[in-house]
Amino acid sequence: MNQRTLRIDVYQGLEDIISACENQEIEIRILGHGVILLSSFVGNAHNKFEIFQDSMAITHYFKHPDLFGIVNVNHEWLKFKTTLFLRPKVVDWPNLVACVFKLKSQTLLHDILKIYILGQTVAHVYTIEFQKCGLPHMHFFVFFVIENKVVDVIVLYHIICVEFPNPKTFHVCFNIILKTMVHSPCG
Repeated sequence: MNQRTLRIDVYQGLEDIISACENQEIEIRILGHGVILLSSFVGNAHNKFEIFQDSMAITHYFKHPDLFGIVNVNHEWLKFKTTLFLRPKVVDWPNLVACVFKLKSQTLLHDILKIYILGQTVAHVYTIEFQKCGLPHMHFFVFFVIENKVVDVIVLYHIICVEFPNPKTFHVCFNIILKTMVHSPCG
């Protein structure tokens, strides 16, 4: 409703079209007209820039994030194995993948932000992206209250583990990590 008041003539694309049409006999009105999408329209440049600005404001206010995490879709999730009987590939079922991923990621965020499994939080920021094969993944930052900030390496080692589990004692866990988290050589 407010396209005329948004001064679309100052946008670079329109200037490029006008300068390209000056040398030729093309009427500008047959080329179409520009439409500016609001920042509430998810996925456009204005929306992404607004989310980026909000995230930077939160980071500036709470200083640095205390936790950075990534949630990926796991092809071995039991929900996929029990549901995919006609087409066994996970990428062939984007609606099921999106629903299961949303449930799993929201459960993780609920555990971290509401149940405080890692400590009391004051803010969080997350974004969901889609990989080239169409599978979603989420990046998130969590900011803890001052009392729960991780300031000691020993406390950090209780939160995360960056080594393979013992294959003899934790055989199932070792195989899951090897299958889903280790990149094999290409070719």
